[in-house]
Amino acid sequence: KALADSKIIDSDGDGVPNYFDAGCCGDTFAVAPISVNVVGNGQVTPNYNGQKLILGLTYTLFAQPGEGAVFNGWTGSVTTSSPQATFVMTTNLSLTANFSFSPVTATYNGLFYQNDAVRLRQSGSITATTTKNGSYSGSLTLGGSRYSFKGVLNGSGRATNNIPRSGNTTLTVALQAGNDHLTGAVTDGSWIADITATRSLFNAKTNPAPQAGKYTVKLPGSGDVANTAEPLGDSFGTVNVDKGGKIAFSASLADNAKASQSSILSQDGQWPLYLSLNRGKGQMLGWMNFETLGNNDLDGTISWIKEPNATERYYSGGFDLDIAAVGSAYNPALAPLTGFADGQFTLTGGNLASSISSLTALSAANKLTDISSNKLSIKFSTGNGLFSGSILNRGTGKSVKFNGIVLQRQQESPGFFLGTNQTGRVEWKPTP
Repeated sequence: KALADSKIIDSDGDGVPNYFDAGCCGDTFAVAPISVNVVGNGQVTPNYNGQKLILGLTYTLFAQPGEGAVFNGWTGSVTTSSPQATFVMTTNLSLTANFSFSPVTATYNGLFYQNDAVRLRQSGSITATTTKNGSYSGSLTLGGSRYSFKGVLNGSGRATNNIPRSGNTTLTVALQAGNDHLTGAVTDGSWIADITATRSLFNAKTNPAPQAGKYTVKLPGSGDVANTAEPLGDSFGTVNVDKGGKIAFSASLADNAKASQSSILSQDGQWPLYLSLNRGKGQMLGWMNFETLGNNDLDGTISWIKEPNATERYYSGGFDLDIAAVGSAYNPALAPLTGFADGQFTLTGGNLASSISSLTALSAANKLTDISSNKLSIKFSTGNGLFSGSILNRGTGKSVKFNGIVLQRQQESPGFFLGTNQTGRVEWKPTP
């Protein structure tokens, strides 16, 4: 009751109470600072370290391990193996919460890039495998080159590797391993990029990935026919996720590049998309999320960088784009494959003097009728949703070839075609 009625007094003006006037009989209560230390990956609550506590009163602290760590007990003025440490406050009281890393056998896949922006040769992909004895090995891809590393994690799950590079500065890779995540940083001494990698816990027999199946993805172009500095057409790709969470991605890009990637799906449905392009002079990088959101089954913001290169036929000036990628689950049995029967097919840009458009009808057997008589022909790859074809350019009397993909949920079939030094846009949507 005396403490409940007390008036706090800060006699030295430092904002910390020194004495407590109980309000009766002139009694005062002395205080003293406490030292609370943490060794390893964990935290203590409440955080009393450095605070002045009332002598003679009883307090309780709780030790909470971080990811991948275990609690090994309290040492110092109080010794106990329980995460809960209860003590009576005395002068010169000091406690230490001890945590150690508990290594697991796991494989992590992820990305590294700087906080403010993705930059070529300062970002890339990383993969690493850890074992129960604490050893690890892995590699990172940076600027089209692959660098390997290995070692043994310390008692806190940390490690550092120095990777020499011929004709370039040494890379330093710092790692912090957890049960489900691998974090850290990559630096060459002048820049530093944060590492985020995730672990897949999926197993085809015991824990199959609910996202397993086939998907189609659109990586949208600029959509602005007046902007000739970057692709107008839509890049696209096929994605296959097996029951074990393994991802196979194959992409056709609207600057006439092709690339593929193998990765793993994290437990929370994330995919670290990374493509090294143009012999290390370009890349695509970003996190894709498998989630049902509106008409999308997966989406994400992807960085697409291409360095200037005078020898490139398409977009030799280079570009640096952020793309809002979207995707759809793909069902090869859907009739018709596009998800719509009556549609409008259009080619725009790509050095065309004017757009080419045809009204179409598609039967349940995927037989195409070109209502506009523009000699439009389309061939589907039923197994993955890709299509290719040609259409007559009446202005030149020549056929224009194109490629694209079906996004069934979005009811659209985007793609691109090749012009002289630009690529154009393919649009195939239900008739308005």
